[in-house]
Amino acid sequence: MQVPEIAPPETWGQDSLEWLESCGIIPTVPDVYPSHFNTACRDEFRYYLVHRLGIRPAFEYSEALSRGSWLHLCAEYWITLGPAVWEDAIRKVLETRLKELRKVCDVLRLSEEKTATILEKERNDALCTVGWWNAYLDTPITPTLTLHKYLTSSNLRHLGSEVHLSMPNPAGKRVYPLLAAYFDHLYYNPNTNQIWDLDFKTTSKSCIDRLKQAPYEFATLAHLTILEHHLTSLAATYDLPASVSVGGMIHVALRKPTITLGQRDRPHHFACTGKRSGLSGTARPRPDDSWYARTVYDENGLLASEVTFPPSVEGGAKQAALAWLHGAVGVKPKETYYGEPSIATYTGRVLEWATGVGHYAEEGPSRAADPVVNISETAATILDDSDEWHQFSRKLKMVGDLAIRYPLPSNFIRPMYGMSDGRSNKPSPFAPFYTSHPRTWPTIIEQEGFILKNVPQENPDD
Repeated sequence: MQVPEIAPPETWGQDSLEWLESCGIIPTVPDVYPSHFNTACRDEFRYYLVHRLGIRPAFEYSEALSRGSWLHLCAEYWITLGPAVWEDAIRKVLETRLKELRKVCDVLRLSEEKTATILEKERNDALCTVGWWNAYLDTPITPTLTLHKYLTSSNLRHLGSEVHLSMPNPAGKRVYPLLAAYFDHLYYNPNTNQIWDLDFKTTSKSCIDRLKQAPYEFATLAHLTILEHHLTSLAATYDLPASVSVGGMIHVALRKPTITLGQRDRPHHFACTGKRSGLSGTARPRPDDSWYARTVYDENGLLASEVTFPPSVEGGAKQAALAWLHGAVGVKPKETYYGEPSIATYTGRVLEWATGVGHYAEEGPSRAADPVVNISETAATILDDSDEWHQFSRKLKMVGDLAIRYPLPSNFIRPMYGMSDGRSNKPSPFAPFYTSHPRTWPTIIEQEGFILKNVPQENPDD
């Protein structure tokens, strides 16, 4: 932080603005991004701190995860690099991200114990998300459709990912900043000669409910408006017919799993010991998806019997092996865990959770009615709806006004609810700025773990 050459300010007005600038905290006029609307709509003071002044929590900013979350990166790498190598690419990004976090911890002089906790959480988040994505790909959306099948359909030809486009702001007569967006994935449908924007939406609630609101969101109309504006240049860039049109926006809703990587994901087998039978037994899977059960005499440890159950057996190989072992020993087998948690095991457990089978069989009916992966398509004709366009224009003006408003701290309303996180109600890391005079902000930035980054970083998670 620069050493100021002027006296500390007394007000939240012009003297504060000059003080902040002398400390290197210089306001900018940012372009209008869809994520900016969400911030501006809830809290214009937070918009001022983040998008005008560029103040960001150091642990949340990342060059490695430049525009999004681990889930969006998993989707991007699977689509662009292919199923064979995308996981290796994720692990390389994870190595870079962990180095970033360690540097932040060192700057903040955190203890080794605290640093280790932060790094382990990030590692766990990334690896869990690899499991999520692998499970999502095979989760039924309908009895005949999965996400894997949808993304590899001949109706969708991938054009590009993380495509940045901008255009003159269509909000009105005032000179507003550009309207801009990052497009997760652009696809071309050769059967209809249309370009489609595919966007992933994570949610903790019903995917059906999440998709109901998607057509009317600011981001949807912003993306479609920008695509229409760039239609000619996109056709030239991707060698498409000049007659190509914008089809619309594909929203893929992904419900976040409620289970985490843990002890249940360690290697395990089933075991039991029967006092009356004098037998002990185990049941284990084989690589070919068959299961085998074995019993031994407790008296001498010699093999009593062993049976293998193929995957085709009625009820499944696992259940058949456990039922046989229960009958032979006279005691119900219990899971015995050992070693470290496995991502492959976790992926299988997430898939069970997603489809409502196995340990999560009671969720089966609700999963069939409301899949944890779902897809909707919003046609570009929504731009022809005068009511929706009127709403969109008003939203553009609202964010545009905040982007060009004279950047005095006093010009942005500070709602006290902004001191808490909107989703969890936990204290927000930005809370000190709401009740502390701007003359203290440089100290808060240095001592509370903030950095200055005026970048158009999107946050695609809902």
